[in-house]
Amino acid sequence: MGINKSIESSCDEHAERIDKNLQKQAEELKWNEIQFPVSLSDIDKFERRNEGLYVNVFGYDGDKIYPLRHTKQKHTIDLLLIDDD
Repeated sequence: MGINKSIESSCDEHAERIDKNLQKQAEELKWNEIQFPVSLSDIDKFERRNEGLYVNVFGYDGDKIYPLRHTKQKHTIDLLLIDDD
């Protein structure tokens, strides 16, 4: 599924969460060879294709938040991974 389909799907299900500015920003990013849902290993690809964007991913176990992927770069995007398991 491409980013446009993912955004369309998200917009249909959660229209209140995705505004036109966010959709435009997402469409300007390079998503080639990135599969959805995005795996932790694909974040490296995403960062290489989108210079200057760095991503940290954190997990949550009900009691604490812990790092799953941490970059040493400044000005990062922090994401929280919520797992159904």
